[in-house]
Amino acid sequence: MIQLGGEPVSSDDELRNLYQTRLAELGFCPEMMFYRDKNQHELKLLAIAEQLRLLQAGAPMSLLEIGCGYGELARFYTSTGDYLGIDIVPEFVSEAKERNPGLSYMEKSAFETDISQFDVCVLPGVLSGVPDSPGLLKRALQLSRRYIVFDVTLSNRLPSSFSSLFRWDSNELASLLNGEGFASVRVLDMGRSWVVLTASRVTLSAVSPSFRPCIGVRRATGDGSEKRRRTLYRDSPHL
Repeated sequence: MIQLGGEPVSSDDELRNLYQTRLAELGFCPEMMFYRDKNQHELKLLAIAEQLRLLQAGAPMSLLEIGCGYGELARFYTSTGDYLGIDIVPEFVSEAKERNPGLSYMEKSAFETDISQFDVCVLPGVLSGVPDSPGLLKRALQLSRRYIVFDVTLSNRLPSSFSSLFRWDSNELASLLNGEGFASVRVLDMGRSWVVLTASRVTLSAVSPSFRPCIGVRRATGDGSEKRRRTLYRDSPHL
């Protein structure tokens, strides 16, 4: 079980209820999504968008966004092919449709069986704050024909007080990717608690499927800012 904002989350229903409660209190804003501020939110979206643009060469590719929220990624990236954004929070989906009327959004879980494969799957800011992070990543890999772009929070980068978030071990992550026929081909490390990875099906990749990302350790500062972050953004996966 994980915790977000001090609240235990063990199912999609609990996650949906948590976001609906925060939405009623805070409205549509980065803080509602557990980001410290607008800049922190946009930093992650820009990093994700940069990796998606690197995949644009050649023919248009369809894109499935899992955990689309209220449609903010569309401000930074436009798909070159068909696009579908899905989320389990109905209010998010309604807002995304209103903000981006030219794009397709659905209230849907990635685990539903009526979703077709897409060339690319993207999960922006999702995998560290869901009840079954490995299961969701595995499902996203199954839904991807060619590539997947996602960010993960690493076990050696979070402060010890953030023990209730899902922490990814790089070897376990590589094993999951390899098990579904994918290899990590690009790691974008911005020195945060998270990194952005792009992976491709091994048949498309020129790198070894046993590739392991080399990721350093982010050290906490001693100026009190870490304590303040813990107070304001308890259990946030976006430091």
